[in-house]
Amino acid sequence: MVMDIKTYLDTHTTAEATELAEKAGTKLAYLKQIGWGLRRPAADVAIRLHAASNGLVHCCEVRPDLPWPAEMRAGVNPSAPARDAA
Repeated sequence: MVMDIKTYLDTHTTAEATELAEKAGTKLAYLKQIGWGLRRPAADVAIRLHAASNGLVHCCEVRPDLPWPAEMRAGVNPSAPARDAA
């Protein structure tokens, strides 16, 4: 199951969320701002969150507006159209 930041924060403890933030090189407060829609992280932050969570928090869910390669979008959100980079 893949999820966005808000879902992760809602389903994990503060300690787990803090650990994710540290592994991704950011702070828990920033993750909360992303989850609440107050901040939009750069692509590299989305990728670091993806890696730090072992794919649980998927970069395509964190930044669905970016033109991720189709193979990265596969299975993430079947209703979201795959976009190829031009």
